[in-house]
Amino acid sequence: MTRGRIVGIGAGILLVVLVILGFSSIYVVDPTRQALVLRFGDPVRTSTEPGLYFKVPFIDNVVYLERRLIRFEPAQLVRDEENQIVSLDRRRFYILAFGEYRITDPLEYYQSVRTQDLANARLVAILDRSVRDVLADANYLEIIAAREGLLEEITQRVSAQAAVLGVEVVDVKIQRILLPQDNIDSTYARMQTERQQEAALIRAEGEEAARRIRAEADREVTVTLANANRDAEILRGAGDAEANRIYANAYGQDPEFFEFFRSMQAYVQGLQPDSTTLLISPDTDFFRFFNELGVIETPPVPIDPELLPELPELPEAPDVAPGEVPDVEGGLIAPDPADDAAPADDAVAPADDAAPADDAGAEADEPAAADEEAAPAEEEPAPASP
Repeated sequence: MTRGRIVGIGAGILLVVLVILGFSSIYVVDPTRQALVLRFGDPVRTSTEPGLYFKVPFIDNVVYLERRLIRFEPAQLVRDEENQIVSLDRRRFYILAFGEYRITDPLEYYQSVRTQDLANARLVAILDRSVRDVLADANYLEIIAAREGLLEEITQRVSAQAAVLGVEVVDVKIQRILLPQDNIDSTYARMQTERQQEAALIRAEGEEAARRIRAEADREVTVTLANANRDAEILRGAGDAEANRIYANAYGQDPEFFEFFRSMQAYVQGLQPDSTTLLISPDTDFFRFFNELGVIETPPVPIDPELLPELPELPEAPDVAPGEVPDVEGGLIAPDPADDAAPADDAVAPADDAAPADDAGAEADEPAAADEEAAPAEEEPAPASP
């Protein structure tokens, strides 16, 4: 082996040793941690700020500690009499609380507890004592309602006792409040009663508001109806006055027709079918238009001659002397004296062949009407002789 080769190998070994020594003499602290330098087990210095630091290689040892918040809480909650908390009003319950702390003095922390598990165990014990001492002086409802003030007091007590460990307790919270099985039923019953009372109060307030709204609505309805009735009476009075004026004008123009028209309206309104029964004399003024017969003169209606149908011309009637009967062909037939001397038996018709009384009366009316028409001709006096 040549001398140059030996020098190269030695230089390489020296370089490796220097690299190892260089890496062993430096350490890095990141923003989430802080470091404690130990020399032969004894603390030498602390590094709380992030950066690059140097140490004695192979002699100094670096212990890293957490800079962030660390949570501590009981491993589990055991429901027995020893873990029960008694409030000021003698209510028994269980509390499951937890806290968070920050390492403020790494040297004190390392000298007191050394590891994080041991620190959590000691802080849990301090938290349990502080919770019992504070909650024992408060009522159960205060623990439920005014929890923030009690937790602030608990935090101050735990932080004061944990200062000897080199930590600062920044927050304490109650995770759960549990009741013994014996108190659950009574608590639920009391909660149900309170909710029923609250519901009854809300329902009463709602009914009161409903009555107030209903009364206001009724008042508005009454006022509206009163105003509407007032306006209606005013309009009805104006209409009646206008109607009376029109009736007065109509009465002044034709009093007889006006009286007749008003009587007809009274008949229509007073004589309703199947609903009116009047026990009065027919001679009263109410029925005077039924008892009086009058002639209503109506003006002649003009008729257009062009609208009338054409009638055939009738032959002139021959002059007929008394006692003569006109023939069908237009001649005259003298009366037969034998017809006047008819037997008496033929004058009386049998009872079976007698016509009804109505037909006989009708036939009798026709000759009477003919006699009335012929009477003026017979009664016309003869012209006086010169």
